[in-house]
Amino acid sequence: MWPRKCKPALVLTASLALLVCGRSVSGAELDCKTFVAGFVSWARANIGVNAVGAKMGAVKVRESNPTTYPWGHGSYSEGRLGLHGNDLEGRFKVLFSDRKAPAGKFRFDPGRADIQDIRLFADGRVRILLRSWGDTSLSLGDVKCYSDGFLTGVKREANGVSMVTLLLRKEVMMEGKDGFRDWP
Repeated sequence: MWPRKCKPALVLTASLALLVCGRSVSGAELDCKTFVAGFVSWARANIGVNAVGAKMGAVKVRESNPTTYPWGHGSYSEGRLGLHGNDLEGRFKVLFSDRKAPAGKFRFDPGRADIQDIRLFADGRVRILLRSWGDTSLSLGDVKCYSDGFLTGVKREANGVSMVTLLLRKEVMMEGKDGFRDWP
């Protein structure tokens, strides 16, 4: 029998070992070409029924001067990606934390959303087309893909740098259960 004071340390060590060892099953880094191919395969397997759901979040740093505020913002969107040849593409309404509703109380004003097209190329590249900004085309750099559906990358623009995260999920479309269609 373990002395009472040793038990918590043993339990903690065993728990951490399980977390670290279990990490290889879920969330392992994947080649992005393989990542995209898995979602394209899913969408092709049952066209019109199988879909690729997507949620996108980004944090942007616009200013490094410590006396400037606001120095950045966050953005959020959700929707679906569809087949476009061997690629996946979708159009998203993107909400921003620095865009307040007319009363000035609430951030992420749906009335001030931007439209962005997101394209995941079969070779693992990611392009974001800023429809609300003259169709400016930006590519994500340092793209990484993970087995649990996450894709991350860095978006560099003249007015700042963003860390972008996409979460993709295989979905089955069911009539009457698509609540996001009216979002925001």
